[in-house]
Amino acid sequence: MKKIIGVALVLVLVATSVFAQVSTGAQFRQRVDIANFSLQNGNATYSFFDQDHKDDTKVAVSASTDNAGVVLEVAVDLDTPSWTINNVKGGWFRIGDVYGWFRVGGFKMTAGKFASRFTNRLVQDRSRALGLSYLFSTYGVKTSVIKVAGTKDGDNMTNDSELATIADYTFDLDVAKLLVQGALFDPAFNNIMRSGFGFEAAFQMDMFTIDLVAKFPEPYHHSFGVYFQMYPVDLLQFAVGATLGIDSTDADVKPFVYGIDGRVRLTPLDALAITVHANFSGGVTSFSLAGINSKKTEYCFGAVANVTYDINDKFAIFGEAGYSDLDVAKTTVTFGGNTTTTVDKNESGAVRAQIGTLIRPVENVKLAASVRADIPTGGGATTTIGIPLVFDISF
Repeated sequence: MKKIIGVALVLVLVATSVFAQVSTGAQFRQRVDIANFSLQNGNATYSFFDQDHKDDTKVAVSASTDNAGVVLEVAVDLDTPSWTINNVKGGWFRIGDVYGWFRVGGFKMTAGKFASRFTNRLVQDRSRALGLSYLFSTYGVKTSVIKVAGTKDGDNMTNDSELATIADYTFDLDVAKLLVQGALFDPAFNNIMRSGFGFEAAFQMDMFTIDLVAKFPEPYHHSFGVYFQMYPVDLLQFAVGATLGIDSTDADVKPFVYGIDGRVRLTPLDALAITVHANFSGGVTSFSLAGINSKKTEYCFGAVANVTYDINDKFAIFGEAGYSDLDVAKTTVTFGGNTTTTVDKNESGAVRAQIGTLIRPVENVKLAASVRADIPTGGGATTTIGIPLVFDISF
């Protein structure tokens, strides 16, 4: 009997190795700031050849069949060790995406450490620039003073947590598809509900998608989002999103935040792409007590345009210009007819521009370099001019 079981186990292992698609990948990325010039209040500083090893250097292994799979990714950051003992540094390794999934018909379950977003973020040219691009990454709220959990990465159903579980079902409606899903994610919601949770419904047709998201990452913190994408013709894609967060911890205050995203990508030629990202975010919190009325407001804004042109399959040029990092927060208190205003944060924003090149000198190797300038619009801030170079080796 034991021999039969042993033979059966060997057959299972052999079948798994034969039918599972196993793939491995490795990536190394490093940035060198060839030159940096900074100017603040008339004081100039210079630096040359500042190295920065990127933590998206990684090794990944995946194994999958048509109905199940596992992914393991380990990242390395040589700049930032996670521990130091007796002046000895270590812990350069980070856990990247680690998850498993299986599918039965239209049902799918995924668990582990991963991101889950439905709406296309139109970040193709951001990825090509190897981290040099000013284009935004996530949809959501950009406020830094008034904050509600779950809104920074509004449509990410794992809430950027270390452990999440998502169960979803896709209904095939012939001319359209409907996805419904529920998610659990760290940290614990309370002593009874040991995970935060969320729900999503997404409807997709050939020309557009619409995505509805509700997340409850902490007690009294609620995040809601509506994200719409449309591609009316092959050369045009655009997306808009609205994210709302409400904190009902204190019934007398109830701060809320919001973020409005708009993105467009136009490809009038096969070799030419024009991408524009914009975000406006804000927040309000107020309360009244014994004749004292207090109101805190915050607003943020950023917009950037990217133009990328492929000269051939090995060489491309890109340019970007935009205005970002505007972040202003104020508190106004009224008592007895007198009003006082306190500035909590006053980031005036900066005009940013760069022109650069993307090169593929040999297979599996990519280079990106640019000349860039960040010019703040407010007094006292730092103006910077830099020449960064990034190289990426991927297999």
